[in-house]
Amino acid sequence: MSINTLSIPPPAKAYSFQTCLSNTEKSINNNNQLKLMMSKQRVFLLSTGCFNPPTHMHLRMMELARDHLVKVGCSVIGGALSPVHDSYSQHKQDLVRASSKHRIKMVQLAVSSSEWLKVSSWEAEKNTDWTRTRLVFDHHRKHLDKYATRNIDEEAAEWLPSDSLIPVDNSAEHVLPIRLKLVCGADYLESFNRPGAWENDDALTLARDYGLVVISRAGNDPFWSINNNDILNANRGNIHVVKEWIRNDISSTKVRRSVRRFESVRYIIPDPVLNYIQTERLYVEQTDQVERT
Repeated sequence: MSINTLSIPPPAKAYSFQTCLSNTEKSINNNNQLKLMMSKQRVFLLSTGCFNPPTHMHLRMMELARDHLVKVGCSVIGGALSPVHDSYSQHKQDLVRASSKHRIKMVQLAVSSSEWLKVSSWEAEKNTDWTRTRLVFDHHRKHLDKYATRNIDEEAAEWLPSDSLIPVDNSAEHVLPIRLKLVCGADYLESFNRPGAWENDDALTLARDYGLVVISRAGNDPFWSINNNDILNANRGNIHVVKEWIRNDISSTKVRRSVRRFESVRYIIPDPVLNYIQTERLYVEQTDQVERT
């Protein structure tokens, strides 16, 4: 056989670490799309945090999460923002700039123009210490399970969807459940890799039993966080990563700093929230204390 007839194979393709992450990204989102389209899940989205103050970015994250799930065949029946308890200030010193009373009111104002977002004040108004995220989700799931059977508790009426969006199927043996999912940013996801930040049981319950919708922002790599954590990696099929293509670097920290310096924050936070901050003179003094109610 002459050299001209030899079949020389092409050189082997080299895969970089970034290529592996890209393949992981495709695998995660493809698996999620297939699972959701097959199961026709009903989903309620919940975001926990300080919301000190709530910004347009907080609201946009919820919109991005809903858009993604709808595109893959899911029915998002509602969503809520749950401000953390005042006692969490032991972990976040800046939380003392605005009490739970103010933060609940600001979230109410922020979502006032939304047809599907509400505020859940249960976590912030508890008489005890701050509540772990997993327990916050357990509480909301209990009420969503009742809501699925059209049994609405007055305690949860403030954050449950106003209109019943759950179809009635009298032929069905069981009522279709409502899946509760955590909406968070990629920086939040990084905390799962921070020693001591999460109890393993809590992280496992959130990733396995609830699921996450992670909004990817510039400077954060959610797939690194997933690959670097055994619990997240084992439950990656229940983690939806949504790319934010419009760069948005808004943060509550920067808003507070600008207000303290008497700089404009208009168009960064909703106007009703801005008006409330100005009326209550929030974030102006660095020595603000937590208001006791």
